[in-house]
Amino acid sequence: MARPNLFPAADIGLRNALQKLEQLEKRPTPEECREWVKPYADWASYITIYLWGSLD
Repeated sequence: MARPNLFPAADIGLRNALQKLEQLEKRPTPEECREWVKPYADWASYITIYLWGSLD
């Protein structure tokens, strides 16, 4: 994989999952998602998979 750490912050599913995880009243913006993931940048792809999986 050429880009090992992907975090598609504009993805609606990912934004919905982050809203659910953080118990937010409204869906986070793509910029808010980017800020949220910064401390975990080395794990961005794993976080993406986890968040998508949490929607099942």
